[in-house]
Amino acid sequence: MPSKGVPRELGHVRRSLEGLVDRDTATAAMLEALEQVPEERPSGIEPIKGFVRGPLSGALSRRMSADSALRVCKGIEDAVHDWLAEEAASQLQGLPRRSQFPTLEVKPEQGPTRLVVVAGSERLTWRLRVAVGGDRLAAISASDLNALLDQLETLNPAIVLIDAHDPPLSAPESVAAMARGLSRKVLIVLWGQSEPYAIPLMDAFERWRLRYTPLDRGNGVDPLLDLIRSRSSGSLR
Repeated sequence: MPSKGVPRELGHVRRSLEGLVDRDTATAAMLEALEQVPEERPSGIEPIKGFVRGPLSGALSRRMSADSALRVCKGIEDAVHDWLAEEAASQLQGLPRRSQFPTLEVKPEQGPTRLVVVAGSERLTWRLRVAVGGDRLAAISASDLNALLDQLETLNPAIVLIDAHDPPLSAPESVAAMARGLSRKVLIVLWGQSEPYAIPLMDAFERWRLRYTPLDRGNGVDPLLDLIRSRSSGSLR
């Protein structure tokens, strides 16, 4: 499916956040915050400030004290503001900008974790790309069975993630039949096990004795991120 671009500002928010808290906290807080972002993705200083002060601040407050979350958000705003100011000045002067983010960025050792998201839209895919980082996670979407087969051939994924909150166009039985042909090395994850789309899908998985991992969104995003980290080659750790 066509891919909408990820605003660069969101990538800078994530990288600056990783310089202020540990990576696991940063990734989980970003993903939780991005779940509240509508299709119109925040871009530009004011929408980014709204994202940091609203959804991201709330996600951080659930993982640390309110004062700590406030300090972290202030640090992110300062970092993003400095980056935008430097970029504007560089453009005016015709000079390349240099990166000065307070980040703990680590280069992947053996490439990013490969993930195919089976869903009706690209919402979860782009949120994961932003939260985890494109250098650590190669995530693509498939909205129907034909697209899924193409993506499986292209990416050779370590994980196939079926999003029952945003179900694909193909019937559950068709998706389950596709899963039967996957290598046993591929981790099949069902996100939203209590959703209506998940029920017949799980029935088919059980009937065909397929191994899969069901997850409930009510338990938070951490179990999903833990599974992604478990298949990483060192780049998410």
